[in-house]
Amino acid sequence: MAESGPAHGWCSLRLRFDERELELLHGAERVRGAAMAHAARPDQLRLALTLAKAGQKVSHTTPGASVVLDENELGLLLDAVRFAVPAVHAAARPDDRADHREAVTAAFPELTEKGAWRAFGLTRELEALAVRLDSALNGG
Repeated sequence: MAESGPAHGWCSLRLRFDERELELLHGAERVRGAAMAHAARPDQLRLALTLAKAGQKVSHTTPGASVVLDENELGLLLDAVRFAVPAVHAAARPDDRADHREAVTAAFPELTEKGAWRAFGLTRELEALAVRLDSALNGG
């Protein structure tokens, strides 16, 4: 649940996540961070550091507790969740690059523990979380 003022120009937002949402956020941040590190460009360094900072906030949050994210951090987490959706789909395909699959399965170990068939359910959960984050970010 979001607690903020107007949808435009806010500085920070308090959000509460359940345990599964925290797991998904952490996994998405890891997948996006790995991709940023793999194709590191100097102009992406600031974004990568901000994403890592937001990831640390999320990983230190307990389910149901409030976490305060600024607009940029929330936007980067939303981008990470959106990035993770096709990454999970790709990792579930047998012809996917091994280094890519390794990064995704490290971030979402259930793909290894329960099998690649779990990718469909995982992407649905990620898509639902993206809708929630987008709504919080855009005040809808």
